[in-house]
Amino acid sequence: MSLKNYLFACLLTIFTLAAAQNEKAPEIPGTPAGKQIMGYIKAFNSGDPKALGEFMDQNDIRPERETPSPEKTAELFKILGKLQVSSIPMSKEHEITVLLKTEKGMEIVFACIVQSDPPHKMTYFRFEPEK
Repeated sequence: MSLKNYLFACLLTIFTLAAAQNEKAPEIPGTPAGKQIMGYIKAFNSGDPKALGEFMDQNDIRPERETPSPEKTAELFKILGKLQVSSIPMSKEHEITVLLKTEKGMEIVFACIVQSDPPHKMTYFRFEPEK
């Protein structure tokens, strides 16, 4: 490989890496549904099972909901790692679906519907691996 081709390849690699590092996760909108999703992700990413349990207790009013034990929450965090938004396929004022990429490389579908009136608690919640 000539010096010119080698230098070109090096520069191309540098620019590709720089572009990849500058890619930002999509911004979740500040809608009531978006705020609930952001709150969940923040609580989950804290790695503190108590914080996630408290968030769910305060914001999830589904009659069939069950709050996972701190042990199950800690195990889930260990399996998934931190969550990052990769795309937002659907967003409305009181309903949102986001695709998450986990630190461990899995993809998760996360969707919720919230009450139309404040405090906009969750009435629907879906958090499962993408198929």
